[in-house]
Amino acid sequence: MGTVKKLKAIFFGKKIILPAEIMHMKLLFFTFCLAAFTGMAQKEGPFPAADSITLTGLVNNPVTFPLSAITAMPDTTFTSLKIFSHKGEYKFTYEQVKAVLLKTLLQKNIASSLKNKEMNSLYFVCKAVDGFTVVYSYNELFNAAAGGIYVLTAHDNITIKNMPERPVILITGDNKSGKLFMRGMTAIDVRMAK
Repeated sequence: MGTVKKLKAIFFGKKIILPAEIMHMKLLFFTFCLAAFTGMAQKEGPFPAADSITLTGLVNNPVTFPLSAITAMPDTTFTSLKIFSHKGEYKFTYEQVKAVLLKTLLQKNIASSLKNKEMNSLYFVCKAVDGFTVVYSYNELFNAAAGGIYVLTAHDNITIKNMPERPVILITGDNKSGKLFMRGMTAIDVRMAK
């Protein structure tokens, strides 16, 4: 009882907190945390742009890809790509799209010392200029059966260097991709799950 009373005195002054009040506070804290972490998609713009993507972590050497290097990579053309929220609600459509698979940036740069079994434990932490973060697993990027995760290089006759929200990461083949859609990506950190 003496230890509890000292902790209460440090954090709550001289007020006595009963066990029922402590449980109520824990429940409120849990509810707050749950509310804070559900439905988190990147906030609405304007979005700061990035002029390069830096790759760090479990890579042969840290590397920075300027926009010109990304546009020089093999790309895929789409007539249009519909963007959906994390709830599956239609948001907008990109027309006349060119995009590079995100794995193209990563393929030759992942640490060559890793064994094949270890590759399944890799994950990629992608950060935007505004701090928004998306995490992809190795299998999502390299073993996707349908669709893929792309870096947008052009849409609606706008090239990547003229996109105000550049670069954009999007996923195809998923109607609930809002939490995986990112504008202004600036960094990828390659990590391994323990």
